[in-house]
Amino acid sequence: EYISATEGPMCKLIRGLGYSYGYMLRLSIEHSCLLFSLIKATHLPKAFEKAVEIVQGQVSLLLFLLGMKKSL
Repeated sequence: EYISATEGPMCKLIRGLGYSYGYMLRLSIEHSCLLFSLIKATHLPKAFEKAVEIVQGQVSLLLFLLGMKKSL
């Protein structure tokens, strides 16, 4: 929820830079994947590129934190 929250990373780096007016990111448990949609994208490649960067960064952080927990 943090990723797509108002004033969160997606808001600042996709909507804030004018790449898209809106976006949606949700987890599909039945398909084991993330679903991502852009709404009224003004620059589709840049918006998608920023979304990938954000998600990869958050996953890397989560994996790092899980690794730290195991070492304690």
